[in-house]
Amino acid sequence: MNHLRKLGIIFISLLTISTSAQFDDPEYNESCTSIMVGKKASTDGSVMTAHTCDAYYRTWLEFVPQKFEKDTTVAIRWGTMHTHTAWSNENIEVKPDKKVDIRDVLALYRTTYDGTEFKMIRNIKIENKKKDKEGKETIDTIVSPSVHPWMDRDKRKMLNTLKKDIVYRERPIAVQYCAYSFVVQLRDWLPDEIGGRLLFSIDIPRLSPRFPIYAGNLDLPKSYKIDNQDHFSRDAAGWAFRRANHLAMVKWGEGKKIIEPLVKEYEDRLFSEIEYIEKKALELKQQDEENAKNGKESKLCREFLTKYTNDFARTVKDRWWELGDELWVKFRWKF
Repeated sequence: MNHLRKLGIIFISLLTISTSAQFDDPEYNESCTSIMVGKKASTDGSVMTAHTCDAYYRTWLEFVPQKFEKDTTVAIRWGTMHTHTAWSNENIEVKPDKKVDIRDVLALYRTTYDGTEFKMIRNIKIENKKKDKEGKETIDTIVSPSVHPWMDRDKRKMLNTLKKDIVYRERPIAVQYCAYSFVVQLRDWLPDEIGGRLLFSIDIPRLSPRFPIYAGNLDLPKSYKIDNQDHFSRDAAGWAFRRANHLAMVKWGEGKKIIEPLVKEYEDRLFSEIEYIEKKALELKQQDEENAKNGKESKLCREFLTKYTNDFARTVKDRWWELGDELWVKFRWKF
């Protein structure tokens, strides 16, 4: 991880946002979003790099052994930022008004422009009749609960045929064709096993919970190692998230009130536990070092972090399978 921390110094006090196109199809234009935060721009002095993989890529997770020596630098010929190729469209560097926390970055990746002039569904309104305590009826207009920020081209075309320009698509950061996204945080004041932390999610960033993967992890649950694009499978973790997320869109006005509090619940849980988890991991790392001095190799720190990650990953996967079942029942007459 040290080589990545050294690279992070390049970004100094800047927050960098980059988007890149991957296809000629305008639907996928500016299809990935990368955000980088330098150590002087972050609240805790960490370096962050984040990315959405926005396309229908085959997706699975596995650990690949390090292929270069520690404390060395390696020339990167191809990276996730894509800012060195003809694909690059935008690369914006700013000095933020205030220090950036990792949860600020997570919030940016949930963006669909709600409450702004760029909200795609802002003009699709219906009458909403209400009665007050005295029985007097009032009529207001609200955005239809049946539309959502990820309507595909066919639905937009249909609505614009019925009423010209009622829908204008502004490409959100959280798109419905996101394969996966991650936020990497590098903290050079901690041992590599603990200091390198990645928050990962599959499918739409606004609707999927994140789970932590540490640099010291040894393995991941089997369900995350199975591709989740080619065919539906209960064995593939990715389908738990994709299924529930898209069922929440069936009646988004109600679905968002169910799924978004769950996302927040697991994010809050993660950050409430993290101090204890990393403190314990640091103690075990020190014990590993003592064991090594005494000629007894151990991986107590790495095993502890691996168990924490895998327990969290299984928990959110299982909850999203349950959520999908609940939404099937709730919205069974809304298709």
